[in-house]
Amino acid sequence: MRHGIIKLAAATTLLLGATGAGANLITNGDFEVGADPGSFTTIIAPGALGDWSVDSGSIDYIGSYWQDASAAGTRSVDLSGNGAGSISQSFATTANGLYEVKFGLSGNPDGTRGNKTLQVSLTDSTSGLILQQEFTFDTLAANNDHDNMGWVTRSLVFQASGSQTTLRFLSLTSGGWGPALDDVSVNAVPVPAAVWLLGSALLGVGLIARKRGGNA
Repeated sequence: MRHGIIKLAAATTLLLGATGAGANLITNGDFEVGADPGSFTTIIAPGALGDWSVDSGSIDYIGSYWQDASAAGTRSVDLSGNGAGSISQSFATTANGLYEVKFGLSGNPDGTRGNKTLQVSLTDSTSGLILQQEFTFDTLAANNDHDNMGWVTRSLVFQASGSQTTLRFLSLTSGGWGPALDDVSVNAVPVPAAVWLLGSALLGVGLIARKRGGNA
């Protein structure tokens, strides 16, 4: 039964990620705010792209170079400009609150085909690292190109530890053709939904245990 509780708790965590609602806590998550990059413009650290900070290396700010993740937008980011780079943005959070991060992921179709990997990290100025996770897009398997980038949506859920959290995207792909990023959002997971889902999961565990006990 212990394993059943663990599995249901994991399932509950995944469901929580699907219940995020409310205003996006990230500004310029679609990268539409910024000087017109034309085809693309390389931004070298330390630099800025709207409210995003370019922290390390360099990124390519993409304009018309390839298809955007959003039908309403035209701009995105290659996290490897002249080499691997990173961007970050801080936003207000509530300690112990649950939040969902979503973003569009693809990979630069030029250069050597294969895995384009980025690292997502969330940190707090007081407690440090909250969560860190890697995501990969395989341009060889996707066979994407400039007109069809094959964008996919990725997400993760984290629990804030303070009043401000910093979201950072770091390319783990060396060279000038890296992971592509667009449509970044962070939304609070409503507490009532979280409580309801957790309660339902625990109720299910209780019913299963009772049923099994009766059949023993």
